[in-house]
Amino acid sequence: MRRRHRGRALAVLPFFLAVLAACTDPVRQDLDETRAKLDALKELVSSVNRNLTSLQSIVSELDDSHTVIGMSPVDASGYDLSFKDGKLVRISFGKDGVDGRALPLGVRQDENGRYCWTVDGEWLLDADGNPVPAAAADGKDGFAPQLKVEDGSWWISLDGGDTFDVLASCEDMDGFTVFKAVDPVSDPEKVLLTLFDGTVLELPKYVPVYLTFGSPVLERQIAPGERLAIPYSVTGSAASSAFVTTGTDGIYFSEIDRQHNRVWVTAPEEYSDGYILLNAFADGYSAVQMVTFSQRVMDLPDGDIFDFKADGGALTVAIVANFTYQAVVDGESAGWLQVHKAEDGRSIFLSVEPYFDLTPREGKIILQPEDNPGFPYAYLTVRQTSTL
Repeated sequence: MRRRHRGRALAVLPFFLAVLAACTDPVRQDLDETRAKLDALKELVSSVNRNLTSLQSIVSELDDSHTVIGMSPVDASGYDLSFKDGKLVRISFGKDGVDGRALPLGVRQDENGRYCWTVDGEWLLDADGNPVPAAAADGKDGFAPQLKVEDGSWWISLDGGDTFDVLASCEDMDGFTVFKAVDPVSDPEKVLLTLFDGTVLELPKYVPVYLTFGSPVLERQIAPGERLAIPYSVTGSAASSAFVTTGTDGIYFSEIDRQHNRVWVTAPEEYSDGYILLNAFADGYSAVQMVTFSQRVMDLPDGDIFDFKADGGALTVAIVANFTYQAVVDGESAGWLQVHKAEDGRSIFLSVEPYFDLTPREGKIILQPEDNPGFPYAYLTVRQTSTL
């Protein structure tokens, strides 16, 4: 009988274990999920605190004496910024605030130009109700706040971790963010660091020498035989000791006027597209810029000689040009000949005063480029008969 009863118990045991496993698996799953959430939250807190420390270090570097000399990616999570004073600052990009549950931490300048901490765009205030400084000012050191999660809430410390105050409930938000994007290329002299609240910090970039013609469009128009002055500027940490040279494609001629920071370019008498180069050397570095040229073209459908009778009058003259020009009366003709340019640049209006002398007279109108007024591209001749 006992063996038969024992056999029944053994037969029931697998069913009991299956039921027990079914009951314990959800519990174990809940424990695993909770543990995973705690681990993720712990890593998030650690990441936010690291970024706050990095941001505080960056704010202290926002002047010309502390410049970024290098930037390298760290996996897909952020970048290491190297400063000329030897400091290395790591920034990482965190949660993007899905459903509005992640509040951004950042900095911005107050009315005195001092960088202070913000939470979701509002000032982070100390016990006295004053904005908390992020960078040293007025004899006070800047510092980075510390965050922790405890009892279902986010806590913040403004005294290096000695005391903490509740900042927000974990139910209201599940994280904080600091950095949003970094742009090292848009500005040749700055690294643009965007915080999640939209604040853009401009970190000076170490540029030994930077050369520019004052315009991002390095293309100019020129006419056959035209001599054109192109101003340039040299900036950067070693700009004062920079040496500038020029070179061409062998078709154009160029010469440097270092006293006035400009390069003179002369086009060939028989026009051909071409380019010049400008080089700046300083502190072991060099910068090169190129200017390419295209031809100025102007057409005079009505011709270039216009006759008026002794009683004077007015006339509209059509002009077709691919460049902006000026119409100027030659000095000797200014008393009796006037010219006005139409707003659309497609024509000019000539006006001639009555003439009572016995000898015919002749005047000139100079058509010249606005960007090179000393160069006469074309002439119009105005002739007026005498009273006879």
